Amino acid sequence: MYIQAPYDTPGMVNKGRVKGIPNMSFADTVGAKEAQSTELIAVTQHERVTLAASFMCEHNVGSLVVIADDDDDTMVGIVTERDIIRWIGNASPETYFQPVRDIMTRDVASCKPGTRVIDVLAEMKYRRIRHMPVVHKGKPVGMLSLRDLLEDCVNSMSSLRHV
Repeated sequence: MYIQAPYDTPGMVNKGRVKGIPNMSFADTVGAKEAQSTELIAVTQHERVTLAASFMCEHNVGSLVVIADDDDDTMVGIVTERDIIRWIGNASPETYFQPVRDIMTRDVASCKPGTRVIDVLAEMKYRRIRHMPVVHKGKPVGMLSLRDLLEDCVNSMSSLRHV
């Protein structure tokens, strides 16, 4: 299985907006399959953590790509549900307006289009993470979740039973 992503898709990563990317496709020995990849939602590093949490709820996602700013969609980090839960656990009235950059993960594990899915899964297991951005030429083009990959693996195995 290999990860593929379109490079010429219109749309721009912007704060709280969905990047216009169709579902990513995965290919295996049986043939190409469509997976329900998570929409790529991004916030700038300057946005409040509370706004990031609101975007996650609104779009029903567990992570957001963090970009430099509105004019530069270079990925500078990722913020996840777990990051926000830890922030809530340590929150005080002074931290209510804290920016995402203060809680985001900066050392982001990412993959490129063409990466084998088994390698993505191995990296996720090693790092104990559930979300991994797909990055092409320094720009985020998609987001993989462990759930997406598991669903695709199960679907692939199911189709093998019928061969």
